[in-house]
Amino acid sequence: MDLKLDNPESFAVKREQDGSIGVSLPSAGVSLCLDSAESELLTNEASRFLRETLSHTHYVLKRFKVQHTFLASYIQTLINKGHWGLDGFTEQGLDRKGETFKYETEGLLEYMAGAFCFSKQLNEFMKDLPVKVDPQIALSQWPSIMAVASLPYFEKEEYEGEWDVPLRFTSSGTLVGLFKSIIFHDGSLEIALNSGKVKLYVKGDDAFCLFEEILEHDGLSEFNAAKQAWVGFTELEIGVRRFIDGLKANGYDREIDYFDSDRLNIGGVHEALLELNKGLASEADMKAINDSYKGSSSEQE
Repeated sequence: MDLKLDNPESFAVKREQDGSIGVSLPSAGVSLCLDSAESELLTNEASRFLRETLSHTHYVLKRFKVQHTFLASYIQTLINKGHWGLDGFTEQGLDRKGETFKYETEGLLEYMAGAFCFSKQLNEFMKDLPVKVDPQIALSQWPSIMAVASLPYFEKEEYEGEWDVPLRFTSSGTLVGLFKSIIFHDGSLEIALNSGKVKLYVKGDDAFCLFEEILEHDGLSEFNAAKQAWVGFTELEIGVRRFIDGLKANGYDREIDYFDSDRLNIGGVHEALLELNKGLASEADMKAINDSYKGSSSEQE
């Protein structure tokens, strides 16, 4: 194994007839040269990393089912009880003067502000709701996340591998108590060499280019499906976070978990709820809403 500090300008892979391979990684500022045996290790490690990544990606499906169901069920409960509709909060959802929420309405909204709690907590929060939305119906409108169900899942012993090896990929952290694949968040990947004595921090598009080069067709297809699932899940989280920010901007105080009557803007809360309801309807709707905010930000800049 030969590591060159040559600061390459672009990603490149060069395969030789003797089976050796050279990989230029501009984001790490190095080029990695492997002989035929090490090249085979690279391929095997990519397969192991794929198994690990696919298994972690099943988290997306589990979390989506809970988080989406939680929010959609609370919205449908507000509608079912006659507290809120597409035209706004009703007399049944507001006090006699129409200036503040009734106790039950406010309680439902305050629970919705906890949408980033652990899945176990969200399940507990919604167990007594009179309306429970079927997550399978929602999944039919979120194709990138629904596709996770068809991806293979591996037990830990099938992808754990050894750490005392010449070459190993790592790109994971924790999210709500479970693993997330960081490569699908910011494109970063660590390559540990010689049992971790040397670590290459690969960023940008280099990691994706590397897997495109060394994964077989089926493996690459699964890898890209996992990537799209994380993209779809991120769209959901962006929309949910904006909804919670909307509640805060219109009177909800997260510190005391209560709506401040002096700052309460019922119309603003309605708009935040209306937008969330529209976004939850489908992956395409949520992405369109999120993209509209990106466009607004660009214009302001």
